[in-house]
Amino acid sequence: MFGNLPAYSNLLIELMDRLCSMCLSIFQANMRNNPDTLRGFLLLLTRTIKTYPVLLAERQTFFILFEFVIAVIQLPELPTVQAGASFLAEYIAAAQTIELFNQMLDTHGKKLVEYILQAILGASPRSHLDPLTDILFSLNKNFITQLSSWLQELLLQENFPIPNVSPAEKQNFVTLLLRASNKRILREKVKEFAILSRGFQGTGYPDP
Repeated sequence: MFGNLPAYSNLLIELMDRLCSMCLSIFQANMRNNPDTLRGFLLLLTRTIKTYPVLLAERQTFFILFEFVIAVIQLPELPTVQAGASFLAEYIAAAQTIELFNQMLDTHGKKLVEYILQAILGASPRSHLDPLTDILFSLNKNFITQLSSWLQELLLQENFPIPNVSPAEKQNFVTLLLRASNKRILREKVKEFAILSRGFQGTGYPDP
């Protein structure tokens, strides 16, 4: 609320840093003990990064925050995954203008994409795919060159085998993903590829 007022900026930056440090120390010990509190923390981060992202770009705490949220989106609770994915999508958009965010994305973006691919292939339930696809959409919209490179390095390499998918089908998925013009289309393509790669094509779309 007062982040853009010089008289309050330093105070709010210090407050956010202390809040993040305290919450991270609690959640890193066991993220699954307090799912509602964790979700509330993530919603606060998302609101902050949308309205005044500099509050998250001034302190050392930020350097572990990005990796922490990557771990969050691997949790089994869908509301928590949705909150974490919303933060990451907004973070990626903010990285267009904030150099620190951009540097963190360069360092950890490939790891993020690798997890999302593993989730699509079966590491996460299909109910998690929509929020995770929203992260891909933000990358596609804001950093398509990096996304294309990471996909080529990960999905198309020979030692990234998918028993039910041919190299041509993997290449087609990458092409469709990069060409997707809106979130709905991208979600559809991701779900189709998930069904194919999990071996459920033609079986009535069962939940894994």
